[in-house]
Amino acid sequence: MRKLLLCVVAVGVAWLIYTEANQPAWEPPPAFTAYMEKTRREVDGELAGPRGDEARRICMRVAGVSFPARTSIELIRAGYTSDTAIKYADCIVNYLHPVPAEKRR
Repeated sequence: MRKLLLCVVAVGVAWLIYTEANQPAWEPPPAFTAYMEKTRREVDGELAGPRGDEARRICMRVAGVSFPARTSIELIRAGYTSDTAIKYADCIVNYLHPVPAEKRR
């Protein structure tokens, strides 16, 4: 009887794990997706324009970077530390969209 109960519990747990693992991916609402795409196009246009070039030029000096990178990932690939890449990315975001914010550290 105990073996039967143990088998039933094991099968139940396995079924529960299987059904939870095979859930379909969550799809965001269409309005949210449209807003994110609109924002992505605006940001990409801003970064590719003259303000983005100016932000990169200024932030290279602020972060102490001599490599002409467009993204912080390129800085990491060039051998800079993650702290430098974060400082560079934060500087660009703060230059393009200055918002008073609390420091993380």
